[in-house]
Amino acid sequence: MYFSWESIPYAKPPVGDLRFEDPQPFDQKWTQEFNATVKPQYCMQWFRDNGVHKLQGQEDCLTLSIYTPKPRGVKYPVVVFLHGGQFMMGGGSEFDPEPSMMVGRFVMVKVNYRLGPLGFLSTGDEILPGNYGLKDQLLALQWVKQNIAAFDGDANKILLLGHGAGGASAHLHMLRPDTVNIIKAAVSMSGVALNPWAIVANPRDNANRLAAAVNCTNNNDSLELKTCLKSRNATDVVNAVETLLNWGYNPMVPFGPVVEPPSAQNAFLTQQPEEIIKSDQFSHIPWLVSYTSHDGNFNAAELLRINPVTGTEYINELNKNWLDLAPQNLFLGQYSSDDRSFAQYLKDVYLGEETFSTKTYNKVEEMYTDVLVKNGVLKSMQLHSIYSKAPVYGYVYDIPSNFGIGYDLASREDISFGASHLDDLTLLLKPVFRNTTTPDEVVVSQRLVNLLGDFADFGGLSYGTCNFEKNTAAEANHLRLLWIEKESCQTIILDVN
Repeated sequence: MYFSWESIPYAKPPVGDLRFEDPQPFDQKWTQEFNATVKPQYCMQWFRDNGVHKLQGQEDCLTLSIYTPKPRGVKYPVVVFLHGGQFMMGGGSEFDPEPSMMVGRFVMVKVNYRLGPLGFLSTGDEILPGNYGLKDQLLALQWVKQNIAAFDGDANKILLLGHGAGGASAHLHMLRPDTVNIIKAAVSMSGVALNPWAIVANPRDNANRLAAAVNCTNNNDSLELKTCLKSRNATDVVNAVETLLNWGYNPMVPFGPVVEPPSAQNAFLTQQPEEIIKSDQFSHIPWLVSYTSHDGNFNAAELLRINPVTGTEYINELNKNWLDLAPQNLFLGQYSSDDRSFAQYLKDVYLGEETFSTKTYNKVEEMYTDVLVKNGVLKSMQLHSIYSKAPVYGYVYDIPSNFGIGYDLASREDISFGASHLDDLTLLLKPVFRNTTTPDEVVVSQRLVNLLGDFADFGGLSYGTCNFEKNTAAEANHLRLLWIEKESCQTIILDVN
């Protein structure tokens, strides 16, 4: 049905002296045929799973994969995909492009970028400014712009698609004024730059803790810390991530994007995202933003696992340590300077007098959805509708999959999780845990694929027979989103005063 080219290097291997440095364009010349049939390696990461061998991937990982429909004599629009995984894990190999390629609407490019401490460790100064993973993405986008015509892609019709951390990444790329010279439009699914986890507030603290874990003890000197970390085995550096977690994979983004000092060379981000939007100094391109009706399952579902020590669900333990765990796990410092009081406020609003238990799980999941995803999505849409000269659209996805990520994270199937994190993306790119799609899901998949194809090709935006409505500055306090259900779709208006 389509051609594929796997593991094409776009940057030099970020190893040795190039660890914790900006990516360098790949400049090797091949004298023989390059084997593009080998699936890409994951970037080295400490993975979130139920097993004990969590380390996977390798440092030499900066590659991209390209999938092209059979030639028809014209150039196809291009969708560049940035995977999610909390800036800590994941990779292009997790996702099979076949659902998108079945329709034959566009060329797809999947990008690998550095993750965790290797991609985002920062001391907050010019020595270790951070954001290496974002700079990898930027170099990959520049590679696509320059080379995609050789793969039947239209370099003037590039759409940037991201999910979760990839969605926040896509938004961060939009906040650069020069991105308009590379991409035509962007889609952020279940993640934006204004989500509380998208920008790490105190990167130096986590850098020092990780350095101490690998016996790099001179934390006051950034250059010595950097030199020491470069001398350590990459496996030791990445394994040290575990020392920064307090429960499960929480806080879920110990290393992620940071605001770099303006004096940093080739800085990717030097202001807070909200400041950039209000300054009008960003790329004014069409933007589609979305979340699922139960997006919070991605983190909350872990609470339903059984603690082997107590024999009961972990959620019950929140009754005694909510005020200690919630500020870090929900990044409440981004909402309030008094994060413990804000944690109590959230419990009062969502649970009232009830306790944390399996019976109140749905209320806890709603809290996680609002705090970690929904609130940031709506605020971002509102600000862009005011300050952007390009249209802003949104949708809420409310079609539960037959086996979503909630079941996987909770390790149980006796609870209905609703439309969870990834449920819409998995109909565009199939992950390894996804069961065979049902006939109904095939229809939804085709509609989502055509949605992307139209948006990339000529700027139109519809789902089946439903057209998206633009959000404007005149009505910025009342956002219009398309609510997508199994049998229907309709525009809803959300009051965001």
